[in-house]
Amino acid sequence: KSDSRMTHRTQLSEIDLCRGDISNNDGYLTCEKTNAPPGSYQQSCVNISVSGTTLQAFCKYINKYGEQHWRSINFYDYDLCSDDISNFHGYITCVKTNVPRGSYLDSCISASKRYGELKAMCRTINGELKETTLNDTSDCTGDISNNDGNLTCERTAELPAGSYLQTCTNPSLDDTRLTALCEKRGGGNRSTTLEEIDRCTGDISNYDGYLTCRKTGEVPSGSYQQSCINPSITSDSGGRTLRALCRTISEDTNATSLREPDSCVGDISNNDGHLICRKD
Repeated sequence: KSDSRMTHRTQLSEIDLCRGDISNNDGYLTCEKTNAPPGSYQQSCVNISVSGTTLQAFCKYINKYGEQHWRSINFYDYDLCSDDISNFHGYITCVKTNVPRGSYLDSCISASKRYGELKAMCRTINGELKETTLNDTSDCTGDISNNDGNLTCERTAELPAGSYLQTCTNPSLDDTRLTALCEKRGGGNRSTTLEEIDRCTGDISNYDGYLTCRKTGEVPSGSYQQSCINPSITSDSGGRTLRALCRTISEDTNATSLREPDSCVGDISNNDGHLICRKD
């Protein structure tokens, strides 16, 4: 009769800090250590150790197939926890005293704040957990919320008007550089940046997850402008380059460039996501 049990090599550090029994938890040596903070996480996490204010452990979770796994976790600033330290799907979590309040706490775990940056693991629409970051939370007005796994809030900074505000979140402005998280046509979000918004004429909009506008300046004309966005001219020692994001046959968006557009004869067009023209 065969034995179906499996064995693997395991180790337990700082056994001098163990109090009580050293035991085997599903193949891992574990014990309750004197310097480990209390909490329900100890029921399903092993190899718990503390380094400064960082709590380290292997924590148990069940995947979507019902299989048991272990996750290696570094949990920072545990000393700021104001309630139970628990294990949520293999992640150590608690409510910390220094994180801002908001509805995101209903669907996000392991929230922490350092140097104005808020980090958390937030649940997406399909139920998965996603690591997300929100910068400069002191600029937020009103609620901080979870938008499909992304932390978002309204900003106090004076943002430029535009239709992009209907489908983009987390807009932030740095001089003339606008950044936001924008919805894509097929679902999901894209982190996108639009430079030199002071040159925009008319609406700033969201095109398939990209911030875009029509800009003033020396951008050559051509039929490419019907299916390309964010055209711009850059110059270097090799000459001038036309850059744009152009639509492909499959309705994707491709970053493309065309060297020396001034030497083009006739139309500059978009060929399946690529800028092309005829040159002498």
